[in-house]
Amino acid sequence: MLAGFMRTQTLSTVAQLGVADVVSDVPMDVADIARRVGAHEAALYRLLRFVASEGVLAEVAPGRFVETPLSNGLRSDAPMTARWLAHAFGSEHYRAWSAARHTFVTGDPAFDQIYGRSFFDYLSETPYASRSFDRAMASGAQSRAAALLSYDWSGVQKVADIGGGNGAALSILLAAHPHLHGALFDRADVVDSATVLLRAAGVHDRCDIVGGDFFADVLPSADVYVLSQILHDWNDERAGALFDNCRRSLTAGAWLLARARFQLREITPDGLIDARPS
Repeated sequence: MLAGFMRTQTLSTVAQLGVADVVSDVPMDVADIARRVGAHEAALYRLLRFVASEGVLAEVAPGRFVETPLSNGLRSDAPMTARWLAHAFGSEHYRAWSAARHTFVTGDPAFDQIYGRSFFDYLSETPYASRSFDRAMASGAQSRAAALLSYDWSGVQKVADIGGGNGAALSILLAAHPHLHGALFDRADVVDSATVLLRAAGVHDRCDIVGGDFFADVLPSADVYVLSQILHDWNDERAGALFDNCRRSLTAGAWLLARARFQLREITPDGLIDARPS
């Protein structure tokens, strides 16, 4: 258990180097892999032997590796790739967890202690980390969209994804329901990347893109607001402020859907909650 940090770092390193993108079902020599990903051959061999012992890659002959279902999950083109999540877990998240004691003693985020600012402020000031985070969130869009697709959208005309990142989940929902119009709301530096994705999904003409602060700014008008994997980022006070802003922006008859674990929770303007298994 104590050695778990080594496993996290080896998987993250494999992801950052892009090893899964170059290894296929044809055995490849470690020297070729090292050359293609820009790594030290002898050191990389030790790394690949370790991850192979975990089922990530397989060593079919001394120094020769092939892909496995687990390594394919780290490919950049995998439908729900874990590459960018592994990247984050081995970098910013990893460093923040090195100060976990601070959180459990004070109740304050260790990330702020280590980086001198909040996680989302850090992302807004660090483009490469922001891109990696957006990619990680987009890779989970299909699982989030599955919960949304299970909802009855027949009586809905417009849905707004609050904190929807680059619009990956919303684009899947709009593509599945041609009658729906959407609104994507997130920080301006985040939604700037949404246009290309929404155009590729063929739904750009049915989606408004709005940048702002979802704690304070007026939210786009819609019949349904969606908060998907948002609330867990904040303490109770900030989550309450987000709910308050949603309540102020909701019109009569509108709803808010908040995904908590694997449930969609409906929240009316009166505060009533109806949990629906998704």
